[in-house]
Amino acid sequence: MANFPRHGLIVAGLVRRCQAEGRLADLPMPVAMSTIMAVVAFPTLVAESLSKVKFAGFPRRKLFDKALLTDKALEQRVDLALKAVKP
Repeated sequence: MANFPRHGLIVAGLVRRCQAEGRLADLPMPVAMSTIMAVVAFPTLVAESLSKVKFAGFPRRKLFDKALLTDKALEQRVDLALKAVKP
């Protein structure tokens, strides 16, 4: 959570560069960033938040974490995000 602003700046720089190279659609920065960050970062924030809260009726939290917090899951979300903003 503490790295979120720094990561956002890194992603924004990459978006600008990729747009200039024609690798991403020429979308307004808020649209491109909200699309990418929602798909890539939001699930991690949800899983992290759930891990800090005790839910009495939520026995599948480990499955939820496994589905969202693995390298493979992150890779899948990045692929989806890039498809959403490709030219």
